[in-house]
Amino acid sequence: MEHDIITYSKLSEASDFFLDEAFHNIHKALSFDYASLILSKKLEGIETTEEDKIKIQASSSKIPNHPVKLQQMETPDVLSNETIHSMSTAWEEAQIQALNEGNQFPKTHTIEDINLLGHITNLGCFIETITNKHLLFLNQTDEIETFSYNKISQAPVMVRLIYINDKEAKENRLDLRDLAHLYRLRNKAVHYTPDNAVGLKPKISELLKIWEMCHELILYFEEKEKFVNDSLANNFGEEMEFFKNKWTK
Repeated sequence: MEHDIITYSKLSEASDFFLDEAFHNIHKALSFDYASLILSKKLEGIETTEEDKIKIQASSSKIPNHPVKLQQMETPDVLSNETIHSMSTAWEEAQIQALNEGNQFPKTHTIEDINLLGHITNLGCFIETITNKHLLFLNQTDEIETFSYNKISQAPVMVRLIYINDKEAKENRLDLRDLAHLYRLRNKAVHYTPDNAVGLKPKISELLKIWEMCHELILYFEEKEKFVNDSLANNFGEEMEFFKNKWTK
């Protein structure tokens, strides 16, 4: 299939989209983590009523420990309407506060919020898209002949990256191990088994290392391609710095 400027335009639009979605989701994940911390402090100030105590005591023996049976039973009425309203209000306030303030999490903080899935999958799609664009560039500038291009384009994304960056990797200019880690996380996100559901919880430090490698890769691609209007490296760098300033110590 012949490819012209429209193909490059669509690949650029897709990479912009995936990048925006990746960082939008990681901000949501950290925002909910911080909101949960705020809520726990707010709940300490909510006093239980006598009605709450009676309902909790009456229902405690009826709640099963087995996860299947627990999901098959109707949710018991264990709190008064007054307390439920206070807790709901506290959660709404916590979410607004977290979104506006941000928090300085340690880099050892593990991220388990469900929005992590959106970050991991979109970041994986972002890297794959810019890799596909660079492969097309290499083919159309005769650095990769068409037969090899057609074959390598169908290979797994890490194989494509190793093929493109073989010389740089051997010279230690690019270390792709952190990108391999990204795709291990991506596989857990898209194959959401019971084990992966509880095991997918990277630390902030892991994501920062992945992002640094992503940034290096974008810089390398842009240096070779020399496309006048490309600004992905700058945009990615700004996203990283904004995240660090808002969410990390």
